[in-house]
Amino acid sequence: MERERRLWRNHRCRAVSLNTSIRVTVQSPLSGRVSEYVDKGYRLKSQGPDNALLVKPKKFSLIWAILVGVLLYAAYYLWVKKQEQVYLSVNQKGDVSVTTSQV
Repeated sequence: MERERRLWRNHRCRAVSLNTSIRVTVQSPLSGRVSEYVDKGYRLKSQGPDNALLVKPKKFSLIWAILVGVLLYAAYYLWVKKQEQVYLSVNQKGDVSVTTSQV
């Protein structure tokens, strides 16, 4: 009984410290657009504070290679098919402009 009283007394007298920290991250318009393109299969090649360059690698299609012919499709893949490239930049207003090209 005495032991229970001591435990209860110690329990009541303990100071409870609740240090809760909240981390708030603000996502810039550029990082939001970059993550959109990464979700679409693009790879981030370079990024600065106000610009980013993303590249979508070309994919080899085995189905087309079989249908068209392996040598013919391989030639097309090597010399004709291009990678898609996206250049994102942020102006002073905070708007993101997108420039696409084939590389």
